Amino acid sequence: MLPILSHAQLRAVEHATIRQGASEVDLMEQAGRSCAYRIMRLEAEGYFGEEPAYHVIAGQGNNGGDGLVIARHLHENGRTVRVSVVQHRQEPSPGHRWALERAQATTLCIDHFITSDLDSLVIDNDIVIDSIIGCGCSAPLTGGLAVLVDRINVARPFVVAIDLPSGSTEPGGALNQGPALRARITLTIGTPKLGSLLPETGEPSGTLVVLPIDLDPSALANTPRLGNWI
Repeated sequence: MLPILSHAQLRAVEHATIRQGASEVDLMEQAGRSCAYRIMRLEAEGYFGEEPAYHVIAGQGNNGGDGLVIARHLHENGRTVRVSVVQHRQEPSPGHRWALERAQATTLCIDHFITSDLDSLVIDNDIVIDSIIGCGCSAPLTGGLAVLVDRINVARPFVVAIDLPSGSTEPGGALNQGPALRARITLTIGTPKLGSLLPETGEPSGTLVVLPIDLDPSALANTPRLGNWI
């Protein structure tokens, strides 16, 4: 049984885990590797058809860092993978920078796009792995990011979202007024996210798969929970 936590609560548990000796990149590597192996399991179960190719669309925050780790593990396991990094903020997060350096040390195909040039980002029949924003969405998507999400939704590829579909958020406020990417499957890391579970915000998540990682058990047990995932 896992607790259902808000994004702020989960971040507090992650910080407690880091204080116990783990590093942020340790958690990112663990999360990305777990997602990659679950994607390969879904592939083996026939979800994506024969010999699928993967298109990781990554933002510049930690969600994008998770996507880069996923891409590296898929690539190292012989899958066809391309990566599009969307440069939607002034500076990438430290975790993203680390994950990008690791990915660039391989033969992965990695392209970079500024938000004003996202029309050149090709959406085809590849399996889209959405790691653009995730839980870090703090305002409705606008501009190039909103257009990109709409383009993906219109093209209707098979989308696997990481943590939360980009543009989704916890219930309430103006955030829910922006576009959200519609995923077939969402791989949520650590604990279930409230935004994927309630009817007013959860529809874009599709089928929810929770992938636990090694979070501090004391912090998890002592954090007031919004509910339980059984």
